[in-house]
Amino acid sequence: MTKKTVSLFALSCMLFIIVGPFGAWMVYKQAQPPGQFSNQVINPGEPFSSTRPSKTVAVWGTPANLDIQGVQCKLEDEPIKLEKERTTADIKGTEAVLLFDGDYTVFDRMSCEGGGLGQIHMSTRFPMDKARTFMMALLVATPIVGGFGIVLFRRTRLSR
Repeated sequence: MTKKTVSLFALSCMLFIIVGPFGAWMVYKQAQPPGQFSNQVINPGEPFSSTRPSKTVAVWGTPANLDIQGVQCKLEDEPIKLEKERTTADIKGTEAVLLFDGDYTVFDRMSCEGGGLGQIHMSTRFPMDKARTFMMALLVATPIVGGFGIVLFRRTRLSR
C-alpha cells in the first residue's frame, strides 16, 4: 500500500469517532415507540398480519375514547393480552390508543373487534434487543477503530 492510501484509510478510521456514536443514536431512535406507521388501515374484525418482517409490531386503535376492556384481539384463535396502561399516539392528526405490541411474523394472522373500535393501525420499529446489540458494538468499536486510525496516521506521517 502506498502512504497516501494508508493515510486515507487512517483518516476514515478517525472519522468513525463521529460516525460510531451517531450510528448508535440512530439505532436507538429507530427502536423507540411508536415507530413508523404503515399506511394500511384495517377495519374491526378483518384479519391482518405484520407488513414488515423482523420488526416489533404495535397495533393501535381509533378513536382515542375506545373502551380497551371491551376490545378483543386474537392471534389465530388464541386471545392476545392487551396493554393495561393507556398509551396514545398521533397518526396523521388522529389520536390512537395502543392495543398491544410484540414480535409478530408476516405469517401471524391477527384480528381485533369490539369496545367501540373504529379502525386499526399498525406501526413497526427496530426490536430493542437487536438495537442494544448494535449500539454496544458501535460504542465499543468507536474508540478501538478511532484509536487505530490515530496510531496509523501518526506512523505514516512520521515515516516520511
